[in-house]
Amino acid sequence: GASEDELTDFYASFTGASADLGALTHEKKMLIMRRVMAGDIARLTREFLRTVDPWGADPDDAMDEARVALAEVIAALHVYRTYVLPDGSAHDSDETILRDASASARDRAPHVSPVVFDRVEEALLTWDEPKNREFLMRFQQATGPIMAKGVEDTVFYNFNRFVALNEVGGDPGAFGTKIGDFHDAASRASAGHPLSMLGSSTHDTKRSEDVRARLAVLAEIPGAWAAAVERWSQMAARHRQGNLPDRNTEYLLWQTLVGAWPLDAERVTSFLTKAMREAKRYTSWLDQKPAYENATLSFTRSVMGDEDIVDDIRSFVAPLISPGRVNSLTQTLIKLTYPGVPDTYQGTELWNLSLVDPDNRRPVDYELRRDLLKQALTVEAAEAWERADEGLPKMFLIARALDLRARRPQAFGKDSPYEAIPSDGALADRIVGYTRAGEVAVVVPRLPLTTQREGWGDTVVELPPGRWRDEFTEADFSGGRLSAPELLSAFPVALLVRS
Repeated sequence: GASEDELTDFYASFTGASADLGALTHEKKMLIMRRVMAGDIARLTREFLRTVDPWGADPDDAMDEARVALAEVIAALHVYRTYVLPDGSAHDSDETILRDASASARDRAPHVSPVVFDRVEEALLTWDEPKNREFLMRFQQATGPIMAKGVEDTVFYNFNRFVALNEVGGDPGAFGTKIGDFHDAASRASAGHPLSMLGSSTHDTKRSEDVRARLAVLAEIPGAWAAAVERWSQMAARHRQGNLPDRNTEYLLWQTLVGAWPLDAERVTSFLTKAMREAKRYTSWLDQKPAYENATLSFTRSVMGDEDIVDDIRSFVAPLISPGRVNSLTQTLIKLTYPGVPDTYQGTELWNLSLVDPDNRRPVDYELRRDLLKQALTVEAAEAWERADEGLPKMFLIARALDLRARRPQAFGKDSPYEAIPSDGALADRIVGYTRAGEVAVVVPRLPLTTQREGWGDTVVELPPGRWRDEFTEADFSGGRLSAPELLSAFPVALLVRS
């Protein structure tokens, strides 16, 4: 989180693009309602006008005013949809969500008469009125796809400040999470929705979990990253065609290359073709601009064929690979032990540097995974980590964590308490630890590149009383103050069971 301002400033200066995510989100949701879902909005408006009392406008003006007001409320909605049921029952939060959206819409559209927004708000919040229900059901059915098309499929390809955050279910504006907030969220999940699916990659993710894990390392070195991008851009200037590609797309390209390296030109150009059209800024699926697309793709192929640039990128990526893998193991172990039900997307049992579909739907080598699974069940932790290039550490972790879940299901069920484990010392904020049901303990590092360079120093973890065994290293520990290196030297993460 400490790098947010530096990375935001560099993004704005390099690309000239706005870093105002809220304004961009509003703009793109309105775009979807004009271009893609205009028919849905028109029908919703007609349904709305059938349910409310007129406000003195003639029919044409009323239609226009109502359409604008409804679109503004939908654009201001910060969730996919509310869940008011046909019988009029709703969650307490639904009213707050709708009132907040209405208030934001009024601020953005002062040219629309307040009485129109009054009528919209009345129709959305009068749940016990049978005449409103058809409108309300259609409103709720429309807001989800507008959010998905406007944000996931448009904003996520325009707001390229730090694309590791541009993920389905995530928030590109949420740059880093404090450890205390992480524990609070886990406690709420344990108490309120302990059976939610925990997915780190799906068929619909924009980048695989391992691409994001590597890109996350850039937040530890914002200055070096900015310098590298400036250098590569200058080296690639000879491949540009006038002012193409635009700087925002170019910045997306550099992040893509670093996150998914090594990859060939065909995969990159396929990704960029989709990204450009989804962004809907200079070209789109419905209105393709071959000159713009061809210039961008020609630039990309030239970059991929420029040995000086490729060598520089390869050298820059090399020291990021190991800490990126540590990040991957950290998030994988959390996924397998956090309150909820973990899901492993096909192919991600090993390192998987896939981009958006169809790249993440390439054939999976299951024979390789079967072979490495057999080895993962018998190999020692140190050897698994030494064979990191094969992807063995990830398979090793998944196999052993799932085996523990099978042996100790009571530690991971819907009634299994979650408790944070405290840490202390110079780098206490680099450790995340917690217990499940008091019998399983998880300890993982964060910011691995910085920790690798600085060492752990006097950092300790306060393990609960008792005797503990690490499922990965098979080392035994007594509860109390344990040094971080003692826990995390043989393997980057720890999964301990009270013995």
